Formats: sequence, structure tokens, C-alpha cells
Amino acid sequence: RPGLRTEARVREVQVRMIPLFLPLLAYALMGLSAVPSILRMAATGSSRDVSLIWQGMILSGVCVIFSYALQVGEPVFIVGGIINIASISSVIATAVKYR
Repeated sequence: RPGLRTEARVREVQVRMIPLFLPLLAYALMGLSAVPSILRMAATGSSRDVSLIWQGMILSGVCVIFSYALQVGEPVFIVGGIINIASISSVIATAVKYR
């Protein structure tokens, strides 16, 4: 459409290519992937199979990506970042609880 900036046109094309609910669904599924680990730790009362260093590295990376999402202002990535931060933080908190 005439008058739209190049970025807006690109974003408009991208939205048409991938429906907005798909990235949100992907973020939700990634967030839910922490549930089995949390349940296993609660059932066994142990977190020996969870590496806090590894989880911390993942959380650090997600926080960097989340800060970029905030700068760009893309709501889908902001919501996804919040879901991922909550999910990884839950795994870390549960692992610390059972150490």
C-alpha cells in the first residue's frame, strides 16, 4: 500500500504468512515443557538431574531476547518472553527447593 514505510509493509506481509496465534501457541508449548521436569522433581524430592548452570544460561539468553522484544515493541515476542521467563524461573526455583 502506498505511504507505508518499508518496515510496516514487511511486517504486514509477515503477519499474512504466519497467523499470530502460531507463535503464541509455540511459546505456550515451550512454557509447558517445564511442567514434566517440575513434577518429576516434586515426585522424587530431588533435583540432581537438573543443571542450575544450564538453566541459568537459558534464562540469561531468554532475558536478552526479551529485552530486545521490549525495544522492538512486538507484543507476541513480549508475551512469549514473559511465558519463557516464568517457565524457566519455575524450574530453577523448584530445583533450588529440592537441593
